[in-house]
Amino acid sequence: RVASLRLKTGEGSVLETTTAETQVSEIANQLAQNSANQQRYLGLLQTLLGSKEPVAISEITLAEQVFIPLTDSLAIQANPELALVQQQIDIAEQQRKVEMAKGLPDITIGYFNQTLFGVQTIDNQEVYFDASHRFQGFQVGLAIPLFFNGYNAKVKSTVVAAKAAEGKAEAHEANLESSYRQAVQEYVNNRNNLAFYNQKALPNAQLILDKSSKAYAIGEIGYPEYLLSLQTATEIMEKQLLALLQTNLSVAKIRLLIGQ
Repeated sequence: RVASLRLKTGEGSVLETTTAETQVSEIANQLAQNSANQQRYLGLLQTLLGSKEPVAISEITLAEQVFIPLTDSLAIQANPELALVQQQIDIAEQQRKVEMAKGLPDITIGYFNQTLFGVQTIDNQEVYFDASHRFQGFQVGLAIPLFFNGYNAKVKSTVVAAKAAEGKAEAHEANLESSYRQAVQEYVNNRNNLAFYNQKALPNAQLILDKSSKAYAIGEIGYPEYLLSLQTATEIMEKQLLALLQTNLSVAKIRLLIGQ
């Protein structure tokens, strides 16, 4: 609008107006592309959530996510993948005990208490028994496996499987601790970068916008200088938003590693 007014009053030029109109068209085109991408990502998010209703973007302003780092070994204990690997150790140990039990002698002990009705022959004499007569006894059995070597081989294989599960768990825990340390360092770097933009770069960008707008309005600078100032301030604001996004993504990565 200012460029058009300057052209009408003779203070501006056709180049200045054309440059301004071209810049407006580029911004409108970028906004249209952003809107299309936004709808596409919302559709993908709806698919991932398995929602029948369309999802929408919250109107709440994006805020910085803060995380207080914990000790490496303590932080990852709630990781679900680590819990699954550690559970494999218990399963392997229980399997070893099962195979060992199969190779041990099987001892059986039984007891019976019953009543016999009728005539029974005892010492070549017939004796009548009624409900007042009770018969009881014990039964003991011992079964020894004939093919112990086969059971022994299975026991050895389960021992190897248990040790392999332990080694896998230790390696996985070490990898998680390393990933956690790297994620924390990445978070610290991103947060420091965000602090720079919030405390220094962003106020300077706002100052550039204010000063250049006033200078252009009163004719102290031309549109090319004004456009350069706008681009500089906009780039700073975009980098601040990117730093905020990277900081929040690093927090999300840490929370994924610690099972939150």
